[in-house]
Amino acid sequence: MRCCPSIGHNDAAYGAEIHQYGSQGLTEKPMLIPEVDFSGIARALGARSAIIRALADLFALKDWLDAGAKGTFVADCRITSSVRAPWLSEWMAASQAAKAAVAG
Repeated sequence: MRCCPSIGHNDAAYGAEIHQYGSQGLTEKPMLIPEVDFSGIARALGARSAIIRALADLFALKDWLDAGAKGTFVADCRITSSVRAPWLSEWMAASQAAKAAVAG
């Protein structure tokens, strides 16, 4: 049986919450978590895995695919928590506008 790779976005924070609540002036400290080594956990459970910080790190995934893609591959994608997705900014603005409209 051939499995697909699993991809995790690892930003060492509670992703959307850091942007949603941080933009309201709340402290971000409770939303930060230690960087978790999902790649190490995957390897400990018998999967192939790699930490992905740059495009060149994807060669580990290519090597797995070229070797027949047996088992499971976990791509632990380490991303920054400081970049906010455009859709999240739009959603937050719409949410704040709706609250203001209800408040009167």
